Amino acid sequence: MKRVNNLFVVIALVFTAACRPEPFDIDYSMILESYNLDFKEPSGLAYSTDKESLYIVSDRGMAYQVSFTGTTIMQLAYTGDDFEGIFVDASTSDIYICEEGKGDLVKLNESGIEQSTFNILDNPGNIGLEGLTYNSIDKEFYMLKERSDGLLIKYSTISQTKTKIKLNFALDYSGIYYSDISNTLWIVSDESKTLTQCTLDGTKIFSYQLPISGVEGIVVNEEETVAYVVSDPNNKLYKLDLTIK
Repeated sequence: MKRVNNLFVVIALVFTAACRPEPFDIDYSMILESYNLDFKEPSGLAYSTDKESLYIVSDRGMAYQVSFTGTTIMQLAYTGDDFEGIFVDASTSDIYICEEGKGDLVKLNESGIEQSTFNILDNPGNIGLEGLTYNSIDKEFYMLKERSDGLLIKYSTISQTKTKIKLNFALDYSGIYYSDISNTLWIVSDESKTLTQCTLDGTKIFSYQLPISGVEGIVVNEEETVAYVVSDPNNKLYKLDLTIK
């Protein structure tokens, strides 16, 4: 009787494997370069004002300016609890940071000194704000709520109102970048390991399967041929080829 039961188990496993959806084909060739970072838990990612360097925030409440090869140029004076997003305004040099646990959007000057704070989510804990980017045409910040009703959050600097849009194309949402060239958003998912280009209302246009775990920050070049992302568990900056589809 034991052999019969084992046979049923084998048949069940084979059937389950046959019915399981096929995963994305993972293309490691999309990784053009990878660079080690000398700080832990990198999260949000942004261009500098001149786009000659990058800014990266750490979950440990610190922010850094780094080169495109991952070398730290400086650390900002401002420190906090749990940074998950950053944006640098090219027109004013002001720096904006998202603090996940408090649900706050913090404005700093170019020296990293706090200027003001805007509450976006009320004390969401560790499932709060993720990612930060800005649309200078519509004067709107875009942020994400990671999971538990993953959301795209728009904050208008004109009306100081918030709009929340439910997202449904990934298991979670961990980083965001606005492209003023195509007027679209690029959103990465840590758990789904995807990079998705979508409309400003969160409708998916196209998704890449990423060959990297723990991706939490994203910027894209003007031609939309190259992306830079950071991985939290790997402590690395990656340069990716977006021409592979």
